[in-house]
Amino acid sequence: MSQGRLLKANGAEVGPGAKGAPGLHQFWLSSVFALAPLMLVAYLIGLYIWVERENEFAAMQARNYSELVAQELGKHAARVQDQLRAWARDPALRQALRQGDAQALATEEQRLAGRIPLAMRVRLVPLRRHGEANGEPQDLSLAGLDLVHRAQQERATTPLEAHLVGQDGMHLAIAAPVLDENKEGVLGVIHVALPMALLPFLQDEGPKWGQLQFQQEVEIEVATLDLQSHSSAPNEAPSFWVNVPGTSLRVAAWMTPESLLAPKSLLIALGGFLLTMSLIAFVLRLLLNRLERALAADFASLRAMIEDAANTWPIRKLHCRLAETQPLVEAIRPLLIGLAAVRRRTQGEPHAGPAPVAPGAPVVGVETVDLELGEVPPLLADNPAPPSP
Repeated sequence: MSQGRLLKANGAEVGPGAKGAPGLHQFWLSSVFALAPLMLVAYLIGLYIWVERENEFAAMQARNYSELVAQELGKHAARVQDQLRAWARDPALRQALRQGDAQALATEEQRLAGRIPLAMRVRLVPLRRHGEANGEPQDLSLAGLDLVHRAQQERATTPLEAHLVGQDGMHLAIAAPVLDENKEGVLGVIHVALPMALLPFLQDEGPKWGQLQFQQEVEIEVATLDLQSHSSAPNEAPSFWVNVPGTSLRVAAWMTPESLLAPKSLLIALGGFLLTMSLIAFVLRLLLNRLERALAADFASLRAMIEDAANTWPIRKLHCRLAETQPLVEAIRPLLIGLAAVRRRTQGEPHAGPAPVAPGAPVVGVETVDLELGEVPPLLADNPAPPSP
């Protein structure tokens, strides 16, 4: 045995560098570790797309819900406005406003209040009381008096709006003028107070919707109607709002977008990543086992060919399982055929001593032929010279 070679249990000699040569298992591990960062990046991109889609879907749901609430409240406000316009054409109401009798006005107020569901109070304000000194109704707030003045000056039904925002007694109010028969002069104004319970309940503070609240626009200022004592409006501007038709109100939404660093999202992404990598490693392992069996079968075929040559048997023709092994078999087959022929001739002649070899060439005999693949030494000559006496 030459120096620097290792002898295995089956007698095969390998060089010292073959012990650390990469194998199929190392290729399997390298493939798994190479795919891991790629799959991680893919999952992070997928997580980002999924979070963005979830936020867009939540915003769409919140907007659709806000629009539905705004439409329902707008329909109710339109019904109240239509009722006030119908009252403005009532002859009995016109007569009471012309007379200005307090008792007759109180009777009309009670009669009209029963015709509007949830009405807290109906207030009839005759026109002549606006022109008198200190003739303003004492039971109306400053916002209520301003609403009455706007209905009188604009000669149109006012939008529904909230009064005493953030104070005790906060309520909704609406006013409509009562015109004469020729629709030229204003006889008075109908002021109706409605409870805040008229506003529908908002499903705010949801896990994805964030916060939904009613707001009122007053010229350039916006006031938030805090209908729930346990909630408070954020300081920042809302994500979006939907105006309520027929009112000065709007449904404002403060969205709470899902974060990429949310524990739930990260756990889902990590679990999916680990599951995917486990499946990839399992599939690659199955393919590796199949490849190992194919290689073992091809190696056994090569060994059988070598045994045929060593025993001077006819070299069998093999069909490899792997396409990469077939060229190697086709290249080795002629060499083994030649080696078998030489061995047959050598075994058929009388042994008279070692044959002469070229200077520097290794000694080749029946038992010393190096059959390592790719390193077949020079064969004996067809007609060796007889040994010297």
